[in-house]
Amino acid sequence: MGIVKTGIVLLIGSFWGSIVLLRSIFLIFTDRAKFLAFRVRETPPSCLSDNDIWKHDSIKLKDVKIHYVSAGDPNKPLMLFLHGFPEFWFSWRYQLREFCKDYRCIAIDMRGFGDSDKPSGMHHYEMGKLTTDVKDVIEGLGYKACTLVAHDWGAAVAWSFAYEHADLVDKLIILNVPHSRARHDNFSFKQFLASWYIMFFQLPYLPEWYMRRGDQMIFNWLFNKPPSGREGMVTPEEIEAWKYQFSQPGAWTSAINYYRANIRTDRKQWGKITKPTLIIWGVRDIALTELLCDGSVKYCEDVIVKKLDATHWVMQDKPDEVNKCMREFLA
Repeated sequence: MGIVKTGIVLLIGSFWGSIVLLRSIFLIFTDRAKFLAFRVRETPPSCLSDNDIWKHDSIKLKDVKIHYVSAGDPNKPLMLFLHGFPEFWFSWRYQLREFCKDYRCIAIDMRGFGDSDKPSGMHHYEMGKLTTDVKDVIEGLGYKACTLVAHDWGAAVAWSFAYEHADLVDKLIILNVPHSRARHDNFSFKQFLASWYIMFFQLPYLPEWYMRRGDQMIFNWLFNKPPSGREGMVTPEEIEAWKYQFSQPGAWTSAINYYRANIRTDRKQWGKITKPTLIIWGVRDIALTELLCDGSVKYCEDVIVKKLDATHWVMQDKPDEVNKCMREFLA
């Protein structure tokens, strides 16, 4: 990124950072002990363990070890799941249960997340490395192609991957992230305000502290508090699963580095998608406007759009409806 653009990004990020600091100072005075609390979880909750549906494993790629959970018959076609931010493989628990009868379901922890390696340095999280990870996982597991299902940051990677490596994708299922070109074409003032956190994440140190504050109370707000989430969407034990993963050393820095490393997307990755594509969009998303969903259609040659009355976390918010949309598309 050029010096001028870097300066502008940091200036905007500093503006949002000052707002975060002022609000944090107020909260510290109202409940200092609760706000400053943070606890590292040593033991994962039982909901993450191996069971009759899924098993844990890992694969060593060129420069990282990728952890994944598998479900279903290895002789079935591959359905590969890519999660978003701030998430990990567990976001796909409902889809793993549903589709393991017909597919070999693999939900990975993308590099920097969950139990996958967390290399130090922003350059390890550039889009080129993320798409290469997907390619290496597919081929390393012995498959020639997959049905690729992706949400949020995973979906951003999937859009690029489906363009660059169309031969490795049978069908593409995208949840609540637009095609990169559509984001560029339809960027509005409303979207600028909704994307405040992207600029804030460009700052050093402060974003990590912000996400850890209050013993990572961010997860309760994101998943279970309207308008970001829906009350009761994620159980207390499942919230503990997120807190366990993101309390590990370096977890927040590596996750936020996705935003720092990819503030300017490579235009070479903005081509039209030729494979059959399903876009599932929760219209209650407070971070991404519906206009971005609509704008993605013209960058797909063969596309179906399904809009659901759901939040950004659509596959957890309305899992039965998402699974139904997927089944109809796959049929």
